[in-house]
Amino acid sequence: MRLTTMWITHALFVLETGGWTLVSLAMDPDARRHPMQVLRGFWRLRKSPFTSKRAVSQLMQYTHRGFHPNDRDTTTLIADWRARLFGADGADGTLSELLAS
Repeated sequence: MRLTTMWITHALFVLETGGWTLVSLAMDPDARRHPMQVLRGFWRLRKSPFTSKRAVSQLMQYTHRGFHPNDRDTTTLIADWRARLFGADGADGTLSELLAS
């Protein structure tokens, strides 16, 4: 059931995002006046981090039988973001200033 749900989620995400993008472009007068700029933007999208092989392969892990998100080691990622947001000692990070006020 999880695999089916993930495949449906992937398909609906692509279809719905693509559909609403086309609706948005159809309603945008600048996009209609400059179609070549829109096409160049779509061409540049292939170099986006969201469409990289690494990102796609990470998303496709969810469709493998027996996969669970906890199978991925995220300790380094969590430590990096904790240091950025709260600082190394918990007092000089980006969020520390906001939480203190």
